[in-house]
Amino acid sequence: MKKTIWMLAFVPITFAASASRSIWDGVFSAEQIARGKKSYEAQCADCHGDELEGDGKKSTPLKGEAFFKNWKNKSVHRLIDTTRRTMPPDDPLTLSRDLCTDVVAYILSENGYPAAKADFGATAPDLRQIVIEPPKK
Repeated sequence: MKKTIWMLAFVPITFAASASRSIWDGVFSAEQIARGKKSYEAQCADCHGDELEGDGKKSTPLKGEAFFKNWKNKSVHRLIDTTRRTMPPDDPLTLSRDLCTDVVAYILSENGYPAAKADFGATAPDLRQIVIEPPKK
């Protein structure tokens, strides 16, 4: 009887651990990437470049080593929130959370993260747990 109770005590922990998603599981859709690319081109490319390369001065690269250096081990939620709060620099907080979420999906896809079948929503609770990890070597 004690063994049964002991084992049942760990069942919720096992399910909770498996519910956590990784950025490598695919957390955004191809449709979201397309919307994000369109928004990026309209709102971000003037400063961050057509290839997300930045200008080497004021705007940081959003792709490659510089991106990973700035965002490694930070959550997807933090990237979306920071984008919304700070962009564009001359008029922050004017971009919608949904637009920023789509742009972040595009940025993540350009950094090699896989797409999934469904969008991630701007307010999805697990975005705080999905961590940006550098590519596996």
